[in-house]
Amino acid sequence: MINFNNIKIKLSGIKTIILCLLFLNLLSISCIFSSLHQGGEFIGKSLLIKQIIWISISWIFLIFFSLVNYRIYYNFSYIIYFANIMLLLGVLTFGKTMMGAQRWISFLGFTFQPSELSKVAIIILLAHIFSLK
Repeated sequence: MINFNNIKIKLSGIKTIILCLLFLNLLSISCIFSSLHQGGEFIGKSLLIKQIIWISISWIFLIFFSLVNYRIYYNFSYIIYFANIMLLLGVLTFGKTMMGAQRWISFLGFTFQPSELSKVAIIILLAHIFSLK
């Protein structure tokens, strides 16, 4: 019988985060893989490969932004927030209508929602404001 009390795994904070992210990435890929089977046949290899590529790109961004000193975000919080407001206003004029709503911007072949960036911009701005008091 295995005595689990003797098994001690010492993980630092960053190792725990990396393991959790890897687990979630593998879980999402396996869910997509299993959902692309119909009648015993694998359909949608391109969708699975596209998801793996996006996960790889997200890991590159994760590593890049984790190496950037977070105080830079603090110093540029008002600029980040203003740029985000400009993107949100840009949706009104340059926005692409998808699924019945105009909330997407196409840029260099990519489409994204500026409202997703506004979540991060608001957090950065509020952290700046609350740290002043």
